Amino acid sequence: MSDNEGYFFKAFTGKQSFEEATVEIAYEMEAHGHYSEAADLWARLGQQGNAEARFNLGLLYADGYGVSRDFLRAAEQFRLAAEQGYARAQVELGNLYYSGDGVEEDEAQAMRWYRKAAEQGDPVAMHNIGTMYRDGVGVDEDDKEAVRWFLMAAEKNYALSQYEMGLICADERDEARAIEWFRLSAAQNHEEAQAELNSRGIQ
Repeated sequence: MSDNEGYFFKAFTGKQSFEEATVEIAYEMEAHGHYSEAADLWARLGQQGNAEARFNLGLLYADGYGVSRDFLRAAEQFRLAAEQGYARAQVELGNLYYSGDGVEEDEAQAMRWYRKAAEQGDPVAMHNIGTMYRDGVGVDEDDKEAVRWFLMAAEKNYALSQYEMGLICADERDEARAIEWFRLSAAQNHEEAQAELNSRGIQ
């Protein structure tokens, strides 16, 4: 039995629709390094309107796995999925607008898509909004608003925001809270958070 036949056999042993089984097969192919075959499946599913497939095909184009790296095509796929309300695609499309890869750099559009994803509870989007307020990118610098967004993401267990909250609490001389946030972040293998703990003699 070939790898592909094995994937199909494994997928169809459960009670799934053809589309669900094909999604599972595509993930299996990616897990085994068969990115080109996965890209073909994601493309087929995407043509049928599957937002998850469009998002994953966008990732492959952005990273150059199984296909030639192409930010323009990545942006096209992310946009299709984002317009269907797929939060992770909204974040990735926001990232492309932020960096100017595949689309014209547009901080307002980056914020727009981050907000759409944040409205669905996506912690990465929340963190990115916090970063834009902290740095004054596309919006007026607003530390209070930045903290509000970092806190929302941190409470959703997003390690990078937990680290940011640790830094914020440390700056406010609240060491107990800072250590608490650094511990939570370090528990997810965030190296800089662990370094902050180490500098305080905490393992």
